[in-house]
Amino acid sequence: MKDDLAEILMRETNLIDSVQVEVFLRTLAQFGRDAETAIGVMVWFVDDPRMCRQDVPSDVSLLGQDGIRDPGLGSGPVRYEEIETVILSCERDSKAMAFTGTQATCLEMMRALASRLPKDKSIEVLEDRITWRRSPVGESPAERSPSKYAHVVRVDAQNCRVVISRIDEAMNELQLTSFDMPGSVEDASRAANSWHQAFFALAHGIGETILLDSPDAKLLYGDYL
Repeated sequence: MKDDLAEILMRETNLIDSVQVEVFLRTLAQFGRDAETAIGVMVWFVDDPRMCRQDVPSDVSLLGQDGIRDPGLGSGPVRYEEIETVILSCERDSKAMAFTGTQATCLEMMRALASRLPKDKSIEVLEDRITWRRSPVGESPAERSPSKYAHVVRVDAQNCRVVISRIDEAMNELQLTSFDMPGSVEDASRAANSWHQAFFALAHGIGETILLDSPDAKLLYGDYL
C-alpha cells in the first residue's frame, strides 16, 4: 500500500509540475508562423497506441485554453487532455520529418525551436528529436508500443532459400519465414522471362513480409498495408 501511494504521488507530481501541452503547442505554432514553415508532428492520444500524423496549426488563435479548435481540415477539434505524447523528428526513415527539406535543414530548425521551448522535464530535447510527454519517460503509448522490431535477411545458398528472422526488443532472433529462390545462374530458365519474373516475385515477397510484420510500418501506413 505504501509503495502504491508513493507511485500515485510521483505520477501526480509529474503531471502537476509538467508544462501543459497547450504551452508546448503554442510555442510550436508561434515558431512556425514566425519562420513561415509548417511543423509536422507525430501524436499519440491517451490510452491509444496508434500514431497520428498531424500538422501544428500556424493560426495561433485556434489554440484555446482547453484544446485546439477545428482547423477545418477534417481532423476536428482536439482537447489537450486527450493528448498523451507529441514527437517532432528529423529521422528521414520515419517519414515524419518535423520540417520539410533536407535533414540538415530540419536539424537547423530544431535547434532554433529548442531555444524557444520552456525548460521542463515533460519536454525532452535531442539533436534530431523533440518530445513532449504527459506520462513519465517510458510510459507513454509511443514508448510502450512494440515498435522496435528489426529484421535479418539471409541467403541460405546450400538450400537455395532466403530466410527472414525477426529481432525483438530483447535481441532474440526468431525465424519469421523463408522463400525458395529461383534456379541458379546456370539454369537455362535465366535466359527466359520466367526467371526474371520469379526473381522479382521473390523480392516483392521479401519486402511485403517485412512491411506487414513491422509495427513501425503499421503505424505509418495503417490499413493501407
